[in-house]
Formats: sequence, C-alpha cells, structure tokens
Amino acid sequence: MKLKTFIFSVLSLHFLLPGFTAAGEEALVIRENSYKNRIYHHTTLHLEPSALLDQEDITDPDIGYRFSDGGLFEIYLTPSTFGEMAQNCSRVIVRMPWTNPSVSGSAEKIKAKKALFDQIERLRHNELPQVQVALELDPYLSGNYAEGYQLTQCLAFFRTSFGAYITHANTLQ
Repeated sequence: MKLKTFIFSVLSLHFLLPGFTAAGEEALVIRENSYKNRIYHHTTLHLEPSALLDQEDITDPDIGYRFSDGGLFEIYLTPSTFGEMAQNCSRVIVRMPWTNPSVSGSAEKIKAKKALFDQIERLRHNELPQVQVALELDPYLSGNYAEGYQLTQCLAFFRTSFGAYITHANTLQ
C-alpha cells in the first residue's frame, strides 16, 4: 500500500507542478481528467487586468463582455496568457457555455456564472487585482503533455458540467 501511495505522489507531482517557459513565466498546468472514457483537458488561470483585451477586440457584440440569458458570455485574452500554446493566436476567446434557464436547478447555476462575470468586470475596471478561472481546453486543443499543446482555434471554454460552472481543474467526484 505504501508503494502505491508513493507512486501516485510521484505521478501527481509530475503532472501538477508548474513548469517554466524560456522567458521565466510560469507555464500552464494542464490536468487530464477522464469522464465516460473520454479525456478532458482543464487548467486554471489567475487573470490580471492586463490579460483582458479591450472592448474593440470583441468578436461578437451580443456576448462579448456581456452577460446573456442562460449565463452565456465571452471574454478575450492576450495570447501570452496561454504561453506557447497560443503562439498562433492574435487573441483567445474564452466562452461561458449557455445553461437552459427552464431546467430545474438552473437559477443557481446561472447565478454562479453571473458572480464570475461580475468579478471579471471588476477586474476589467481595475477594481480587483486578480480573478481565478477554470477552463476547459477541448475540443480545440492538439498535442500532448510530452510534446506540448496548441490551441487550434484560439478558443477555450470556462469549465462547466451539466450547466454549472466548475471552479477548479481537478477531477469531478
């Protein structure tokens, strides 16, 4: 049993300790989580105001920095926020998926999304120094842990499960 715990600890350190880029910036830690025989890639970011692009970089004015019905919204991040993974991007769109407001329990899920949106708005207006967000990088991610990852469409999603925003990159219980 002790050997099994030790091996798990070593493997956890291998995947969880952040690396550093050549410029000395902390690299993203990408967690691989499995659900129904599929691997999902998640990360957390500590956003600072400088990571958010300005209003003129909005792709879709209906949801860009606007909270919509069902909790849908988008933010726009500098490619450097993602390091080498977004080297071919001029910006990275991060989208909060929609939650069906007519489904039971949706009001609480949408309220949690609104709280995150409000924090990001405060960050944009320099009223907060930092906001932590959890992202899902699929399906627009290619590569692997050993060789590195690349965003293929300069698009990521806030991490959700069954319509609820998930605040971490760990495996769901």
